[in-house]
Amino acid sequence: MAKVYSHGKNAIAQWNGSDFVACTGWEINLTCQAAESSVMGTEYKLKVAGYKGSTASVTCLVDTNNPARPPFVGGTTMSSAQEATLKLERLNGTAGAGYYSGTAICIGGTDSKTDGVDTQTYNFIFTGAVTFATS
Repeated sequence: MAKVYSHGKNAIAQWNGSDFVACTGWEINLTCQAAESSVMGTEYKLKVAGYKGSTASVTCLVDTNNPARPPFVGGTTMSSAQEATLKLERLNGTAGAGYYSGTAICIGGTDSKTDGVDTQTYNFIFTGAVTFATS
C-alpha cells in the first residue's frame, strides 16, 4: 500500500467535475496488486502494477457564515453513497505533478477544528481502477 498526499495551494480536488472550494489538501491510499510476467531463459521478471481497493480523503475549510455542505462550486451537492469521478491533482511545478482519477463513492465526512479553523474532511472509496496521469 502506498500513501500519497498534497496540501496547500498546490492541491486541487474535483468531484464529478466540480472543484472542492477552499481545499486545503487531499490524501490517497493506493492498494496495488502486481501481475508478474517472465519468459523462460530470461534473467528478469516484469511486474505490472494495477491500483485496486484504494481510499481517499479531501479536506476543505468551512465557511462558518454559510454552514451548508458541501463546499463546491456551481451548487453541486453530494451525499453519502453517491458515486462519481474523483480527481486529485498536484499542480505543475511541484514534485510528482499530475493527477489521480477514478470512480469513487463518498462514504461520509467529519467536521473538525484545527488551530481554531473549521474544516470538513470527505472520505471516499474507489470502486475500480485508479489512474495516474501527468498534467
